[in-house]
Amino acid sequence: MTPERRAGLRSAIPALGSALLGLWIAASAAAQEAEQPRPPAPEPLAIALPDVVKRADDVEGRLRELAARLGAGSEVAEVERALPSLAGSLDDRVEETKAIIAEDVSMDFLGDVEMEWLSRREAVAGWIEALTDHATQLESDLAGLDALLAVWKETRETAREKAPPKLRARIDETVAAITAARAGTDRQLDRVLTLQTTASDQRERVVEAFEMVRAAREAALGDLFTAASPPVWSADFREALAADLGEGFSDAADAQVQTVAGWVEEEQGGPGFVLLAMLTVGLVLGLAAGRRRLRAAQEAGPGLEEAAPIFEHPVAAGLLLALLLAPALFPDAPRIVFQLFYAAVLVPAVLLLRRLAAPALHPLLYALVGFFFTDRVRQILEPLPAAERVVFLLQIAAGVGILVWLARPARLAQIPTEAARSRLLRSVGVAERIALALLVLALVAGSAGYVRMERLLGNAVFGSAYAAVVLYAVVRISSVLLHFVLRVAPLRHLGMAIRHRALLERRGDWLLRLAGYGTWAWATLNLLEIRDPLAESVRGVLGAEIPVGAVSLSPGDVLAFAITVWAAFLLSRFLRFVLEEDVFPRARMQRGMPYAISTLLHYAVLLLGFLLAVAATGIDLDRIAFLAGAFGVGLGFGLQNVVNNFVSGLILLFERPIQRGDMIQTAEVWGEVKRIGIRASVVRTFDGAEVIVPNGHLISERVTNWTLSDTHRRVDVSVGVAYGTDPERVLAILEEVAAAHPDVLTTPPPVTLFEGFGDSALDFRLRAWIRDFDRGLSVRSELSVALDAALREAGIEIPFPQRDVHLRSPSGSD
Repeated sequence: MTPERRAGLRSAIPALGSALLGLWIAASAAAQEAEQPRPPAPEPLAIALPDVVKRADDVEGRLRELAARLGAGSEVAEVERALPSLAGSLDDRVEETKAIIAEDVSMDFLGDVEMEWLSRREAVAGWIEALTDHATQLESDLAGLDALLAVWKETRETAREKAPPKLRARIDETVAAITAARAGTDRQLDRVLTLQTTASDQRERVVEAFEMVRAAREAALGDLFTAASPPVWSADFREALAADLGEGFSDAADAQVQTVAGWVEEEQGGPGFVLLAMLTVGLVLGLAAGRRRLRAAQEAGPGLEEAAPIFEHPVAAGLLLALLLAPALFPDAPRIVFQLFYAAVLVPAVLLLRRLAAPALHPLLYALVGFFFTDRVRQILEPLPAAERVVFLLQIAAGVGILVWLARPARLAQIPTEAARSRLLRSVGVAERIALALLVLALVAGSAGYVRMERLLGNAVFGSAYAAVVLYAVVRISSVLLHFVLRVAPLRHLGMAIRHRALLERRGDWLLRLAGYGTWAWATLNLLEIRDPLAESVRGVLGAEIPVGAVSLSPGDVLAFAITVWAAFLLSRFLRFVLEEDVFPRARMQRGMPYAISTLLHYAVLLLGFLLAVAATGIDLDRIAFLAGAFGVGLGFGLQNVVNNFVSGLILLFERPIQRGDMIQTAEVWGEVKRIGIRASVVRTFDGAEVIVPNGHLISERVTNWTLSDTHRRVDVSVGVAYGTDPERVLAILEEVAAAHPDVLTTPPPVTLFEGFGDSALDFRLRAWIRDFDRGLSVRSELSVALDAALREAGIEIPFPQRDVHLRSPSGSD
């Protein structure tokens, strides 16, 4: 090639590259333009005359649905009824709240007031959300009606000259119906928007009151180390106490009684009392029926001794469980009503705990009952600060005395050694020492005038003790009911209950105790006024953003990821446990199918758990999909062997040419398949070694499966007898020996063969099929022993191998 041509070629290459690049860009743009959906051609606005009647019928049905939806706006009607009542009571309630904040009330009382306003705020927020959804739907309906009206108006203009009179009348009727429906929808939208505005105004007032109470609680918490009242030994306190002991007590009691009476009168027409009565009766009757089944189960076998105290007192147990649910039935009840419910809960709880708890704890239970009713008296005296303070100081002093009496060495010596070493009594002992220290501190602070600290510590100690008693009773009752249902029909017939009852009971008890401890700790932290600050601090730590490249993670995201994956593992284990114990044994399935289903379910649950865990971290799933695609390309090039083995494992699970428990033979391994994993399978050889075989080898190489369709195996036994023996007789003996062995199958029947004339014997063979592959060598040995004995008994000789040697002399020798 000449230099001129080479230079021309060099100059042509960039031009050619630019041309190719331009063609590629143009082709990509054309492809993207082709992929983008083209806008549909505009439909004609007017309806064709032949379709008018059908379209009119469709419009009538659509308008009927719209009218039904507008008439079914029960939420709007409920909000419309409730808003005036709320607006009328807010003024009085706000003034009452301001008066409460101005008084020296306990933080516990302020907490109840705060929860009351929080409940109102959530209710109003729910109303606004419902109204917003309804208004959005009405806007959509109006837009649809406008479009529909435009079509029919255009159709009416088009049909003025072409359509017959009846068809024009039908069109006019349809236009009038759409117009009326639109007017009604518009009025409904105005009504909803007006209610929405009113509800928003009321929410602002509720939020202001809520924030006012919260600020008062925070201020009271910050004044713990400020003497808010005079000491009990001062003259000012004596004067205030004398004033409270006059008519103040009766006035406060009358006010509480009127509050309860007014609430009862309001609730008489509601379903709350009826539901509470039905719930109580149902629980009592259910526990009474369970008592009969318990006695029958105890006669059948031991193990339900702990359930006897619960079922022998069905009224107390049913009343306890029903009263625990009563606050949910009356969420808007006054504070005194909730306290009465709690008082009613404590009585059946103590009655049951007398039978369940150790005798050493009985005095503490009786003391808690007295303290609880003293608290109710204190709440009646809350409008009388001096009298309430004296009662509380006396209560704290009594608590200190009882704890000191319980901790006496003579008292502790009466507790049996085994009971004293139990986890429950050790925990109670630690709690007693902490409570004693807090009560002493509260007594000193209250006497010196630090009322807020006294109320905080005293209410925390007593409230924590009440919560502990009730939660202990609930946990014990729930544990007893769990043990009971696992030992009676129908659950006792489950495979899980038959084979793993003890495990289920231990796990259930552990979960119940964990829930009880968690609830008690949460309630105690709230009583100490550190739950919300602690929760805010934890949320702040968990929500701290840590940038990792283009992704921002937080400790909370990592924790959510870990918890979700862990929960997926637990769910997978539980589902496989249920399948293996109760589903697979009752279902007629091919061999190997249960293992395949369990393994695939395990992979599916883990994959779903991983996706949910990624979603819990807040990472964009589109970005994860892009990274997964890039990672898949990397897998295809760098981890081909791993991917091959993984896909081969899936093929083994779906196609099932090899199943767990099969006897397989490859060029290097012969043994039993113990597990088919995600990458490799485990084969246990007959020598006891466990060989890890990649799944790809089991798919791509030749494998002999001795037990794929069944576990039958053919056993061959060869024998030779001396020449001159009757062959028919030998064949009969072989058949008798095979028929006498219990492992030899009759179908297919054993086969006896005369194979021919050997060098020193007549050769025979016995071929028999056995049921169990594992018994192959043993059965062949047993058949050989039995055949030898039968031949000996029949006098048939099994010759030694022998040869005849003939010596020939050379010709011509002497």
